[in-house]
Amino acid sequence: MQKAAAILFDAQSGRAMTVYSSEPTLNINTYGKESCGISLQPIHAGYNSGMEKVSNELRPGQVFHGATVFFFTTDPPLIMRTK
Repeated sequence: MQKAAAILFDAQSGRAMTVYSSEPTLNINTYGKESCGISLQPIHAGYNSGMEKVSNELRPGQVFHGATVFFFTTDPPLIMRTK
């Protein structure tokens, strides 16, 4: 999980959130123009970095491990810095 799946930054407040996930897909929903919220949902579906389809089948006795980290800071990410 070295590469960020998403970076959200609010310049007015200076708050930033970076999402790291072992899952290949990050579903983003803003709920339309009237909403002030956003949801970020890591899901185990889609394609991996090698463009191979990810199987979401879990067989009896098989163990599934996944991790997602939501990192909050008031320090803007490098990609968002203007100075």
